[in-house]
Parts: sequence; C-alpha cells; structure tokens
Amino acid sequence: MKSLKYYVILLCTSFALNGFAQNKSCTGSEYTTNELFYRASANGSSMDVTASKKKALSNARNTIITDIFSKIESAIGKQKGDAMYKKKMLDLSMAAIRQEAGNIKVICENSNQINQKYESNVVVEINKESVITKIINQITSDNTLKPLFDVDLFKKNL
Repeated sequence: MKSLKYYVILLCTSFALNGFAQNKSCTGSEYTTNELFYRASANGSSMDVTASKKKALSNARNTIITDIFSKIESAIGKQKGDAMYKKKMLDLSMAAIRQEAGNIKVICENSNQINQKYESNVVVEINKESVITKIINQITSDNTLKPLFDVDLFKKNL
C-alpha cells in the first residue's frame, strides 16, 4: 500500500513538472484588448521549452504591433491631407509604436510538453494611452503635419 501511494505521488509530480497537471489558461476577457490595454496572444513550439517561449513572445509582440498599426492606419486614413502627408503620419506612428514596444508586458504564459515538443502560449499587453499619446506627440511635433492633424478625430476613430 505504501509503495502504491509513493508511485501515485511520483506520477503526479512527474506530470506537474512536465506541465500537464498545472495548465494556466490564457483565455477569457481579461486577455483581450479593452479600453485600457492593447493585448495579443500567440503560440510557439519547439523541442526546447525556452525556445518555444521565445517564439511565442516574438509572435505575440509582432501581432500586437501589427494590430495597433492597423487601427492607427484606419484612423489616419480619415485625416485631412493628401497621400504624402498621410504616409508621413503613418511613418511617424510606426516609429512611435516601435518605441513603445519596449513597454510590452507578458500577462500570461503557459507551456505544455506534447510528444517531445513544447507548445507555449503567451499573452502580452501595452497601455493604450501611452501608445496613443506617443503617436500624437510624434505627429504634432512635425510642423508640416500639425495643422492637418485633427487629434479629436484621430482619437474618435481608434
């Protein structure tokens, strides 16, 4: 009886260490974009758990940057000015987004081993207000764009 108990404890510990028993779910409304944060999730897989986490983080960072830029591109499309001015606004916006990307935080992470391969999932977030403020400051600091840029219209269309 003692050896059976020992075997069950050992088996449970083994599963827990391999990520099977402790699986934190990175789903739900707390992991989606809201009024305060842009959020993105992504997966990564590798034979090495560290590599799978790095891949997932890289994918999540790229996803959040792309998602933010897409929203900004749409909002800038509604601004006054010709295509040249809008392209300049977009270029400054992308520069601001890339600068703010250093503030991206991981809010959830999990990894599981499945058939000798690790699968990792990561959710990242960045403060919306800081990104939007950085973009507005970049665009309004350009004297040729400042008169064309409607901050209220920009914020309304985000």
